[in-house]
Amino acid sequence: MLKRCLLVFFLTFIFSIYADPIYIAYYTVNTPYEEEVINLKNSLDQFSLPYDIQGVPSLGSWQRNTQYKTLFIRDMVNKYPDRPVVYVDADAIVRSPPIFFDQLECDVAVHHFYNKKRNFLELLSGTVYFGPTENAKKLIDKWIEVNQEFPDQWDQKNLDIAIKRMPELKIVELPPSYCLIFDTMKDQGPAVIEHFQASRRFKKIVNSN
Repeated sequence: MLKRCLLVFFLTFIFSIYADPIYIAYYTVNTPYEEEVINLKNSLDQFSLPYDIQGVPSLGSWQRNTQYKTLFIRDMVNKYPDRPVVYVDADAIVRSPPIFFDQLECDVAVHHFYNKKRNFLELLSGTVYFGPTENAKKLIDKWIEVNQEFPDQWDQKNLDIAIKRMPELKIVELPPSYCLIFDTMKDQGPAVIEHFQASRRFKKIVNSN
């Protein structure tokens, strides 16, 4: 009986480390993002990747809708406490199997893009991996705090601040192909997860509504 219990504990522990990630995204209902997210769902289905994608009401502006991201991620991490969570923007498409995520053991994985025009490294939050760790949960809470501190600032800038305030984090750099912007990063492909910057097309529409 003891051996059986130890075996179950061991298998549960191994599964908690190497469980398949759940891919999450949200979109605002009654906006063009409802159509945009269909492409993401189809691409996840193509590679049999598990996902949880939800529609949410608009909070009144594009900025508020994007900062809702942290609250959504927190809910999903609590919903899937023993699995890695990969957040992707609703305008993304998975182009090939994202095998880089399969064996990651870290609190968070993000990509930093070198912005030539502004001459600095820019954290991209279109694809973010969160491990099933306590530090990952603390980071999300810290991100929410920074959003409240800087409500008019881009959410990815606030994530960068939150990460820098937690030196204890175990961070992995995502390859550029996992957060590849279709035009400004096209020379860093081929894409594994490609982003189409729908905000350029829909931001004014969402704000006017």
